[in-house]
Amino acid sequence: MKDKELNEIDIDVKIDNYVKWFREDCSDPYGELEWLIKTMIRSKHKEDMMQVLNDTYEFYSNNLN
Repeated sequence: MKDKELNEIDIDVKIDNYVKWFREDCSDPYGELEWLIKTMIRSKHKEDMMQVLNDTYEFYSNNLN
């Protein structure tokens, strides 16, 4: 396997581990998500994150009642 393939596998394993921790052991899921979202907004992925937030807001704010 090439280094890139190993790195991608390693990333997938680490993501799976993080999701497991988040779902099972994270004591402050709101704070964790808030931190991740704000980190994304301050990165080069700001537009993507803002689109996700806007899309989610539109969907859920229109379907609350």
